[in-house]
Amino acid sequence: PCVGAACEEHVAEADIAEVATWYDGTINFTGVHGLVFHYAHEVFPPVHLGHNTTTIRLTDVQNCTRQRWDMATGSCLSCVAGSTFVEALGKCTCSAGWRIDNKSTCV
Repeated sequence: PCVGAACEEHVAEADIAEVATWYDGTINFTGVHGLVFHYAHEVFPPVHLGHNTTTIRLTDVQNCTRQRWDMATGSCLSCVAGSTFVEALGKCTCSAGWRIDNKSTCV
């Protein structure tokens, strides 16, 4: 963020672009640069100049019960064959009787 009049900045592929200004508790979009977030469908055109709200919606984080969270797709994935989800670790590990090979696969 900028110092003084402060501005919100957005980082996209190592480029920094001013997408809005922040003054006296109010955000105002510049209308010049779009917003790009993590997932492929989270690419948005510029918010109109002077607007101080937006209706963009980001992907909800899934609550993965006994599954692992895949940041690349934003979804819950089951453990692969030979592995079991361990709640305390928050990830899949090899099941009893299985071992990890040199490719990090349970065999």
